[in-house]
Amino acid sequence: MGDRAQTRTGESETPESARRSREDEFENLKSLSSLQAKGKELVQAGVVQQQVATTGSSFLFGFSKELLPLDGDDKEVLFATQLGNLAIKAKFIPKEMLYQGQLAT
Repeated sequence: MGDRAQTRTGESETPESARRSREDEFENLKSLSSLQAKGKELVQAGVVQQQVATTGSSFLFGFSKELLPLDGDDKEVLFATQLGNLAIKAKFIPKEMLYQGQLAT
């Protein structure tokens, strides 16, 4: 088949259409991913990337420091996203996230 791949529906897909499809999936994932400090506005992810390794794959989510500045006074930060039917939520305490004695934000 050369440079074409089969989709789940059996249609052939070019590398360009596969790349656009992946970009669309990441855009959708960005809109479903958020970070919110207690008492502050919710911020959507600005960047989503996937890292693939031999042991599996990971998603990296990036958020703007300008839109959601965090400091040691923030008591709790909630990360939320949705992967298919799986809803993921995690709470972080910023003052516990130190790197070389400073807040790692």
